[in-house]
Amino acid sequence: MVPHIHPDVEEVRANPTSGEHMTLVLVVDEEKSLEIVNRISETTGVELTRELDEGVLILNSLEEQVETVVALPGVRSVSPDGEAEILQ
Repeated sequence: MVPHIHPDVEEVRANPTSGEHMTLVLVVDEEKSLEIVNRISETTGVELTRELDEGVLILNSLEEQVETVVALPGVRSVSPDGEAEILQ
């Protein structure tokens, strides 16, 4: 399944600004949630700030790491905070 990526996140993927952060809202497959949380914790420049019910994760990421986050297996959608599109 190809994840839904918000256009603002796509722009950052294409043109990340070194040293800049962005807050992301991820909707992930629930059965992959723990694996994704573990991978995030191992990724430099990415910090899980909140975990909501039903596979919704809020994280802070260096723009240079957005591509890594988006590519994690089990990610269903990625939106910037404030523009979140929770797809179930």
